[in-house]
Amino acid sequence: MWDITTDPNGCTTKGNALVCNWSGADGSTGLSNCPFLEPGYSPNANTYDNTTTGLTGANAPIQLQPGHIYALLVDNYSRSSQGFTLTFGGNCGQPSPTNPLTRIGLDALFDLTKNDCNTVTYRKRNPVDAAVQPFLTYEWRFGDGTTSNQIAPTHTYSLTDTDSTYQVSLRITIPVLVDQNTGRPLEYFSSQSVRVAPPAATITASVDTTTEVEPGTQVTLTANGAEEYTWSGPGITTTNENDSSVVVTVTEDQRYQLIYTTEGCSDTTSVLLRLAPPRIVYNVITPNNDGKNDMFSARVSPAAIDLQVFNRWGRKVYEKTNYQQDWKGDDLPAGVYYYHIKDAAGKKWKGWLQIVR
Repeated sequence: MWDITTDPNGCTTKGNALVCNWSGADGSTGLSNCPFLEPGYSPNANTYDNTTTGLTGANAPIQLQPGHIYALLVDNYSRSSQGFTLTFGGNCGQPSPTNPLTRIGLDALFDLTKNDCNTVTYRKRNPVDAAVQPFLTYEWRFGDGTTSNQIAPTHTYSLTDTDSTYQVSLRITIPVLVDQNTGRPLEYFSSQSVRVAPPAATITASVDTTTEVEPGTQVTLTANGAEEYTWSGPGITTTNENDSSVVVTVTEDQRYQLIYTTEGCSDTTSVLLRLAPPRIVYNVITPNNDGKNDMFSARVSPAAIDLQVFNRWGRKVYEKTNYQQDWKGDDLPAGVYYYHIKDAAGKKWKGWLQIVR
C-alpha cells in the first residue's frame, strides 16, 4: 500500500510503501524482505507490531491520514485460498469511515446556475475533498453536442426562436480505483435537463392598431411575457418608461418601441398607432350625375354615423342610420339645409349644406 498523496508515483516506481506483504520474499510470508519500504522501516524489527492485538507485519493496523489517497495493490496470481480482507476502524475518538467514498464527496450529483437566458454554470453539488480532486476526471455533456472536462464549466447555448430543453450529464471517473463488478475504473454518473428559452413579449393596445386612430385618442399599451420592460416613443417619460402598461395620447402617426428582458436576455418589438386623416364634410352637392359632388360626403368618423337633414324651418327632410355617404338630396329643391351627425361613440357634428341644381 502506498500513500499517493505524498508520493503520487510510489506505486509505479516501487517507491516508499507503507506496508508490504510479499509472498515471494525470503522466509515466511510477510515483511521479511519487502524491497521498497518507506525510509526508517526495519523489515525484521516488527516495526508495525501491535502488542495489543498481536498482529504483525502486513496484518498490523496502519495509521491512515485524513484527506490522503492510498493505493492498494493486490496480486493473487498464486490463487491462494487464503484471500484477504480490508477493514476500516478507528480509535482515539476517530470514527470508523463506514463509506469512505461518500465521506470525500465522490458522487456525480450537480447543480446549475443560469447566468442569463442561455448561459449556464454547472457545479458538482457535494464538494470533493481537496486531496481527492487531482485524481478525478470530469466529463460534462451539455446536450447540444458539446462537452467539457472542467470541474465547474460555464456553457452558452445557441438561442433559437423557440424554447429548447437539453439533457445535461456529468460522469466522474476515478482511474486509481477499480469497480470490482466491472473491472473498470470506478465512475459516477448523473443527468438532468435544462430549459433554454429566448426572451418573448407581446404588446396589446386598447384600440385596433390595424385601423386609424382619431386625434386626441388615449390609448393604453400593455406588455406581457417578460420580466423587465423599457418603452420609448412620444409621451413616454422616465416615470413610466419601465412600466408594463403605459397610456399615450395620439396626436400623429406614432411608433412605440418596447425593449423587453427575460433572464438577462433582451429583444425588441414595437407597435404603430396611425392617426386618422382630417375629417371633412363636403357641404355643397350638385346631384346632376356628372360624378362630381353628386352625393353628400360627411367623413367625420371611422365609425358608423347617423345622419339627419333639416330645412330652414327645422323640418326633418332626411334621416339615415349607418349612413353610407350616398344621399343625393332626393327631390328637394335647391337651397340651404342643416345636418346633424352622430357616430357610434356618441360624438356629434352640426353644420349646413347647400343643394345646387
